Amino acid sequence: MNYPTYTKIYQICYLPTCQLPNPQQMCDEVNKQHPDSIYKPVVQSVSDWDCIMDTIIADIAYDHIVPILHLDMHGSSEGFGDSINTIGWDKLIEKITELNKACDGQLFLSLNVCEGLYIYHFLNNNNYPLSLKTLGSFDKIYANEGRFRFTEMYKEYFNSFDMNKAVIAFFNANPYRTNGAFELV
Repeated sequence: MNYPTYTKIYQICYLPTCQLPNPQQMCDEVNKQHPDSIYKPVVQSVSDWDCIMDTIIADIAYDHIVPILHLDMHGSSEGFGDSINTIGWDKLIEKITELNKACDGQLFLSLNVCEGLYIYHFLNNNNYPLSLKTLGSFDKIYANEGRFRFTEMYKEYFNSFDMNKAVIAFFNANPYRTNGAFELV
């Protein structure tokens, strides 16, 4: 596939009752080499999600950024978040689609989220595409597994600036793992 050159990763963590091992460290190794390429806000409520996404959308429109949106969150059949504060599918779709529109349909969406790809069950034919491509899972995933794979992907991306190679690095990071199967859709 012909991917654009992505210029910034927006890694959003939404773990108000954090049970995962420090997702903020996922891209630290990459961030040391490319300090202006990763923005890492932490969402602690649904209103934070709206505010952070609006800031990112404005940033992209103003600076003509071609982004990767990486979400590190709990996921369930209800949406993303935890049992107390869940960002529902409609709000997720609304903001991610708005972000994709702001970058002319070039968004790459990476989901380190259990059951994250279920978002596609809630799209209808009237929606603008959610992203150019999405990497995630319909299954439960282990936090360290996802973090390890995505770190390898981003390291490869910033070495080669080739998203095809980066996606291959993601899948080759642990080819023997069968649970938490990831897919590129």
